[in-house]
This record gives sequence, structure tokens and C-alpha cells, in this order.
Amino acid sequence: MPYRIATTTARLAACLALFAFDAVATASQTEAGSGVTRPVIAEEAAPLETIAPVASDGVAGEGFLRKPPGDGPFPAVVLIHGGGPRWPTGQLRDFALHTHATRFLEAGYVVAAITRRDLDLGLPPDREQGAVLDAVAAVDYVTDLPYVDDESVAVRGTSVGGYLALEVGAARNLAAVMVEEPFSMPFVGVRTGRGGGASNASPNTDKIERIPSPILLVRGDQTPNINDFNRDVFIPAVEAAGKSLTVLTYPGELHSFAFYNSPERTLRPAVALEAFKEIDAFFREHLRVQPTPFDPALVEHVPVD
Repeated sequence: MPYRIATTTARLAACLALFAFDAVATASQTEAGSGVTRPVIAEEAAPLETIAPVASDGVAGEGFLRKPPGDGPFPAVVLIHGGGPRWPTGQLRDFALHTHATRFLEAGYVVAAITRRDLDLGLPPDREQGAVLDAVAAVDYVTDLPYVDDESVAVRGTSVGGYLALEVGAARNLAAVMVEEPFSMPFVGVRTGRGGGASNASPNTDKIERIPSPILLVRGDQTPNINDFNRDVFIPAVEAAGKSLTVLTYPGELHSFAFYNSPERTLRPAVALEAFKEIDAFFREHLRVQPTPFDPALVEHVPVD
């Protein structure tokens, strides 16, 4: 295996459930003869829907949603990008149609890729981040869809998106929370610059205590500031609170390698694929409704670009 599992739980049942899906994906990659591939699903088979969840302060957000054919009920995953600024519409749309989001769709999830207001690191602690309100609204929107099982909704974020996923996890009862190298400092009340740090800080554990859902944390080892803080402060605080936490470490991988799965983030697409499989398996452990793989006849596999 190309990664080390730092802390994990048994996944036998989830691995059995994944067998059929993995067999289809592996066969498609073998037939293509091009190593690691990504799925492409035409919009005729799974239309790309624009969504505009309205936050509690009345601000409309933005996202793109795709669902498998049929009436459901389906499990769902909400994907929250990293970085401080809001994404432009075109960038968000491209992501919703590309590797990571489409792998979830192929596996049988309703997938919502959302953006949010800019993160304001100078905001007073007693003021709610607009980005948090947007993320919560997006999860509420997806949970309320008639074809989504309301106890089978997971949230997945990277970097700043990981911070927002934690905030949603503290505000809502989700099936699972998955974060990739989360910018966890503001979540525990530690004020830092963009690079993270402050590994000797004392965290405020109030929000950690409010998370009822199991948490998966994925990390590379090439981003010392954020990873050091998570190792020294955030992860011990979560464990001390008695929360269900799984940590997976992928040596040599860059920040947000699995979420973006791009040449700028990883030179090893196979590792990003393995990370996706681990995330999918983790979700399946905790979903009430399991995903059913997309009809292979409607999926084309092309080389990862």
C-alpha cells in the first residue's frame, strides 16, 4: 500500500460492499490500458443542476449537484473546496464534472460541489463566518432533497473547506465528516496567519464536543504548519473528547492532493485513487442507505490528466 494508516477502524463490511464497484473500475482501467483513469459521465445520464442554498442570514449560495438515475433514496456527499476566497462559477462547475466529484457519482452518491463566501480571518470571534452559514445551508439543502436519505449525508472538505466541514459537523448530525489537512485553527479558537502554526496553543474544545459524527482525517506530509498543528493540538483534542477519529497519512503527498487530484497536487494519481477508495469505504461504514454503483454502460474511463 502506498500510504500509512496512523489510526483506523475495521472496514471489512465496507470493503465487501465495495467489491463490485472496484471490479468494474479495475476492469475499465485494464481495458483502457492507460493506468489510472477517471470516470466521465455524460450530462444526459446525470444532469448538472445549479443550486442556490439560502443561508440563515438570507444570502444565496452557489453549487452544482448531480444525482444517479432514479428516485432514490440515495446517500449524498457535499464537497467543500479549500482556500480563503469564494470560487468563480466556472471553476466550481469544472470541479463538479471532474475526477473527485465524478468518482463519488460513479459510486452511487448524490454529489453537491459548493462554494461559499470568502473566509474572513479578521472577523471577531463572536461573529459568525458567512462561509460557515453557507456550508450549513448547503448541507441542509441536500439533506432535504426528496431523493436523499436524511441519515446518509456526509460532508467532505479540504484545508479551509475542512474547517467548514468541521463547523457543519458541530452544527448538524451527519453520517460522517471527512477532512483533508483541515485548517482547524479557527475551529478551536486559535488565531493564526494563513500558514497555520501555533502548535503550542490551547484549543477551545466546545465545538469538538458538539460533533456527534465519526471523523476521517486524511493528510500528506509536505505541509508542516497545518499538519503540525493538527498533530500537536487538534487530533489530541478530538481524541481526548472521546470522538470517533480515523487518521490516514500518505507520505510524499502535497496539500489537498486527494480533493483536487491534479498534477499540481499529486504526481501519483494512483495514490489519490486509493485515498478516494478509503474515503468511500469510511462513508459506507456509517451510511444508513448504501450507494449503488452507476450503470457501467453509462460511464467512460479516460486517463487522469
